[in-house]
Amino acid sequence: MNMQSKILITFSSENVRLAHRLYAQMVSMAPDKNFVQLASSDLDFKERNQVIPENITHLVVLCSHSSVKSIAVSLNIEGFLKKSPRTNILPIRVTCQNEAPNKNALPAALLTSMGENGRLKKAPTPSYICDLSGTDDSYIRAARRILQATGLKTPPPFSAVKTMFTAIAASLAVVFIGASYSLNKSAQEHKIEAQNANLFAQAVLSEMSKELPKNVRSEHIAKLGESALIALSSAPPNSLTDSELSRRAKLLHVIGNAHDQVGNPDKAITSFQLANTFTNELVQRHPSDSQVIFEHSQSAFWLGNAAYRKGDLKQAEKAFSAYKAYSAELAARDKTSIKYKVEVAYALVNYGIVKLESGDPKTALSDIQDALKILDIKTITSGFATYKDKAQFLGWEADAYLELGEFSEAKHSNQQQIEIFEKLIKEQPTNSLRKKYLANSLLKLSKIEIDNGNTTQALDRLYYASDMMKEVYENDPRNLRYRAIYVSVVQKIAEIKILNGNYITAKLLIDEARRFRANNDDNGANDIRYREAASMKLLSATTALKGNSPEHALAEVSSALLDIEMAKANGSNRENTLLKGKAHFLRGLALEQLGQYGEAMASWRSAATVLEGTKGKKRRNAKDLLSRCLWKLGYKEAAIALQKELIASSYKHPGFVAFWKQQQDSNNIISSISKGNKL
Repeated sequence: MNMQSKILITFSSENVRLAHRLYAQMVSMAPDKNFVQLASSDLDFKERNQVIPENITHLVVLCSHSSVKSIAVSLNIEGFLKKSPRTNILPIRVTCQNEAPNKNALPAALLTSMGENGRLKKAPTPSYICDLSGTDDSYIRAARRILQATGLKTPPPFSAVKTMFTAIAASLAVVFIGASYSLNKSAQEHKIEAQNANLFAQAVLSEMSKELPKNVRSEHIAKLGESALIALSSAPPNSLTDSELSRRAKLLHVIGNAHDQVGNPDKAITSFQLANTFTNELVQRHPSDSQVIFEHSQSAFWLGNAAYRKGDLKQAEKAFSAYKAYSAELAARDKTSIKYKVEVAYALVNYGIVKLESGDPKTALSDIQDALKILDIKTITSGFATYKDKAQFLGWEADAYLELGEFSEAKHSNQQQIEIFEKLIKEQPTNSLRKKYLANSLLKLSKIEIDNGNTTQALDRLYYASDMMKEVYENDPRNLRYRAIYVSVVQKIAEIKILNGNYITAKLLIDEARRFRANNDDNGANDIRYREAASMKLLSATTALKGNSPEHALAEVSSALLDIEMAKANGSNRENTLLKGKAHFLRGLALEQLGQYGEAMASWRSAATVLEGTKGKKRRNAKDLLSRCLWKLGYKEAAIALQKELIASSYKHPGFVAFWKQQQDSNNIISSISKGNKL
């Protein structure tokens, strides 16, 4: 195939995700990433005269039962056949998504042709070039078959690449690891292998990092890294030269980041720990070299970041503490360096975030505010820091204020953050990343508004964020961070609709969020994904309870509890106590509706046990839920004490207000106090 020619992939709207994944795989395997295009899946008969671009030489057709009925697929086939031979059509049979592989799924346009008399006649039935089952291997096989069918030379199978790396891993002794290995080969063979290893390492560090799509790149580097780690950990650090230690650490950072991207937190931490060992050896050798100390501080950052993402807060705090100390040392050595000054700000914020997660918001706020003082006009205009950094620092400041119960200050920090992001978007209206940050800020502020009883203001902010993120996500459907924020915003709107009694609208919104969540993370499960699913199911359970469907609510809650446990088992030890407490509370309400009062009391007791640890903290939502659990369990005075504490903090969440109004209207509060129920 001439690289001036191109391949077009046509597919039905139901097979969009498969097509995008196949496209990414093909781009990763071909020398020219512009050689393949995706056709539109939204054509209709008004566009019968659809013109296939002149340089398209081959048409890949994803054949499924939905493509048989797809107007877009038929029009693309017809348009292609007007200019190209039928033999250049490459059908692929879709065998996932409940497709039956034994049934014919070829579109009619592939089975007929136009006769000389202008009438349709039967055409030879084309053979599928391969099946697409949805597994990683099936995408690789399909991409390889397409490239072979079009005459383009394909790269060797990944297993061959991995074998090659294993074979040259020993030569990393010369290039990366050091000369301490004993190899039973000639010096000339050593030299050749070392050169090959060096070329390979360069490819890992540069070409692979630049050319492959992010998810494919990370998967490949992570697999290669598993072989590399064995070789890289074989020699003690004190046996290596300075250059070997430095190169080795850099390669391990690449491998660690790849493992982090594909959801292997333990392997990511192992890689970063090893890198940290090497940079520490360099610091021991050169304690007065600022660049060596700087590189070690970065190594500490990556280790802390991986530990934090896994949820290992103790290890994260230890690593970020080192990062903070080394950054402060560098800034003290060179008081004129803006670079080191800004590095101190980053270190303060990272350490502050861990302290916040560990239940020490006072220390967190102090460190974050010290970081904000550093990010003045001078440091930002220098180019070492940005207004985006300042806005993100303000977001963490707001979170610390919330934990301390200083809600007006938290709102003020969020508003400052939003102002910065809005200005940044005005400068670059099409910048999706900035829109993501703004939407997240609006979501956080809306939560404060809801807690203060301002649901109208909250809805305005959420609709703004929803419109923005839906457009951003639809323009880049492979970006899971965009999807996660959009889904969270929709869920929050649904929550307000439930509070306002609009249950049908809430149900439609939950279904919308679930539709978007259907695009799962191909790199595997992670705690964010499972918590997102659990939150959605609890909203659905709430609407079911409002509609007197306790059985449906119980099913949703049971599934949500499993998701919460999966979140803990897949890369995060951080337990979302509010979600788990809410799940048990809703389960109790469902059992109460079914008349199973003993089981309901047990569920509320479980919820109270989960939430009890929040009593000494300032999380108003958790205290609100705990007060309701205690009331249901009969500990009325304890419940009322929490209610009064929340009222004193200006907490006016509509659900909280409605619950206690219901108790007051039924005179439950007065009678319970007279009975003297205590915790």
